[in-house]
Amino acid sequence: MPIDAARASYRLDRVTVGSYWEFLEVITAFYLHLIRHVRSPVDPISNAAVTEDAQDLLRRTFAGKGGADAALAEAEHGTHGGLRVVLDALTEQFKAEQLSKFVERVLKEALDPHDWDAKVAFMSALLARLGPQLPPELRAQPPARFARRYEPIVRAYVESLDRVKEVLRAL
Repeated sequence: MPIDAARASYRLDRVTVGSYWEFLEVITAFYLHLIRHVRSPVDPISNAAVTEDAQDLLRRTFAGKGGADAALAEAEHGTHGGLRVVLDALTEQFKAEQLSKFVERVLKEALDPHDWDAKVAFMSALLARLGPQLPPELRAQPPARFARRYEPIVRAYVESLDRVKEVLRAL
């Protein structure tokens, strides 16, 4: 919710930019805006570090969509919404990454990675919860089969649940 609130509260004067430098300025300012809504920086953040982090987020966001050049082209020409589309995509990527970090932190706090029995018990409970949605051949599998790879299973479950909530809120 803080990330969505940050996106909703970020105002643009216009939806296109006139240059790469203006684009970089908007992306950096928006990234800093996201960071400030999610957590309070303890130490002052240098402009160079924020710009670098913003560019990294941009690269990850548009990695399969034509890269940072495609994002810049959209921001310059606005064929699909301009900067709004770029900032929306950055927001979704940022949210996904923050969710992933949160899930990893919770799993590390909850489960000892060296405790096999705890991982099997965890997968048993998760499979019992997911049981009605799983096909019979997966329900029949022993939890120990999935215990070694519990992290990506949990991550996929959380992401899918988050996506369902997103769709329901949009209706």
